[in-house]
Amino acid sequence: MTDSRIAALRQTHLAALVTLTIDYIVNQPIRNLIEPSFVVNQLQLGLAAAVEGDTTERWVRDRISELRENTPSGTPGDWMPHEIKSPIRDVLKREIQVDRQLVRQLIDHTAVEQLFNDILTDTLTDFVETLKGLSASTTPQSVSKGFGRLKSLRDKAMTATPLGSITQMLEQSAQRKIREQVDAAIVACLDRAADHLTQPAHQTLQAQWRAHMFDVVLNTNNTVFAAQVDALDPDSLVEAITAIVRIFIQTEDFNELLNSGVEMGFESLGEKSIFTILTEAGLDYDWRSETEQQITEIGLGVINSPEFSKWLFDWLGEADPGGEP
Repeated sequence: MTDSRIAALRQTHLAALVTLTIDYIVNQPIRNLIEPSFVVNQLQLGLAAAVEGDTTERWVRDRISELRENTPSGTPGDWMPHEIKSPIRDVLKREIQVDRQLVRQLIDHTAVEQLFNDILTDTLTDFVETLKGLSASTTPQSVSKGFGRLKSLRDKAMTATPLGSITQMLEQSAQRKIREQVDAAIVACLDRAADHLTQPAHQTLQAQWRAHMFDVVLNTNNTVFAAQVDALDPDSLVEAITAIVRIFIQTEDFNELLNSGVEMGFESLGEKSIFTILTEAGLDYDWRSETEQQITEIGLGVINSPEFSKWLFDWLGEADPGGEP
């Protein structure tokens, strides 16, 4: 047999209690309901749990997969607001004095040296080939044949005499000198490049070049960048981004930023309540009846449980009529 007080609670008083509770909660200043420190702690715990497991990696992988499968049409510039593009371009276009030693160290690498080596070697080779072509085309055919015979006789004579060895030594020495000259030229090119990049007279052109690179990125079709993601190996990219996220959210700076963000959020709320925020957001539909109904159903489930009866009669100091003797 159900106790009359529990029956009354089910039929009448529970709905009134739910209404009273909701009225109290939605009209209280949010700062009185939740402590900023509690929000920060919960965010930190949630982020820590996400990065310790595979949640972060799966999230990054899913985002990359979405971009690869559904590459946005157009260019990055189409998706970037002007309010963001303009300040970035202004920063890139600023004329700044770059440290010469820093630039020299940045370009002092085998890749750059190989680049200059290939350029110099190809240029010199093309120049020599051009000279050969010019000499062959400007020399009369009869004279050219005559010089050819003389060269053949000279080669045979040089090979058959000690002078041949001397000639080979001279050629080897010349090749070594050429290599030394190329190496010296590469060093000189690196020095000149560092000087050129750091000269005040070139600051304007460099600023224009930085803005040019930014514009190229903004105006390049998104499919080009999608193809580059495939070339970078998406799995490696996922690992790199995941590692960066894990390290970043564990830094003291991030925690300070999180604290500051939550505190600023609460300060911006001031004395506002949930009801005030809902009203300002235009949520004026009948959310109360639906919310009260759901909470009441939950409350009825609690009231109908044996644990609630035991708690109630223990509190009242009475024997539970529905309990065991």
